[in-house]
Amino acid sequence: MKKNPDNSADNFTIKDLPLQERPRERLIKYGSGYLSNSEILAIILRSGSKGETVIALAQRLLKTFGSLNELMEASYQELIAVKGIGAAKACNLIACFEVAKRSNLELKGNELKRLARSAINSSEDCIRTLREWIQDYTVEQYFVLLMDVRNRVIGVEKVSSGILTASLVHPRETFYNAIKKKAAKIIIAHNHPSGDVSPSDEDIKITKRIAESGVLLGITVLDHLIVTKTSYFSFKDQGLI
Repeated sequence: MKKNPDNSADNFTIKDLPLQERPRERLIKYGSGYLSNSEILAIILRSGSKGETVIALAQRLLKTFGSLNELMEASYQELIAVKGIGAAKACNLIACFEVAKRSNLELKGNELKRLARSAINSSEDCIRTLREWIQDYTVEQYFVLLMDVRNRVIGVEKVSSGILTASLVHPRETFYNAIKKKAAKIIIAHNHPSGDVSPSDEDIKITKRIAESGVLLGITVLDHLIVTKTSYFSFKDQGLI
């Protein structure tokens, strides 16, 4: 039987660390903002692996994925592939990261209410609204910005995740919330984690298909934006929609 790395008797726990080095005690004494990323992760992990402290395991985990953002996007299978990370640790990490993501979405929802007071009149207006939603993802994310007849934002919906293909980006999913929320217009957007904003042939085909579907539904597709951390591509500005 394969030994669960989460439950080995040889694993180092937080209690094995000197009192002054224990992340939990440091959090209580100084506050969470005082702790490093590896110390925060150590509290979530609770124990290390055979011959390795929980702090060392947390540091190795960060090094494996390159950054905290990359770690937060890791799948269950990617996590358990790391030595010392079993099912329990992987699930704890994924659950904590999901709470953080949902909290961030709530904050963005509050920002959306503020943005709804003004209209979207250009690609620059739209990019200011959308970039914070999608720029930090490490895989492609497809979003739809919903607007009323006056171009005021009434919602931002994530439609799919993964490399964009016609099978993933279907008009049915694209317009589902637009119809439900009685949007008059939409702007579709997705990120390119590579940093290259150039549209692929598939991006162009998808845009044409969505725009044609919008005509049939009476919902105007104003633009399709490809977003990176530093730049963007507007199909409308380039005369492609």
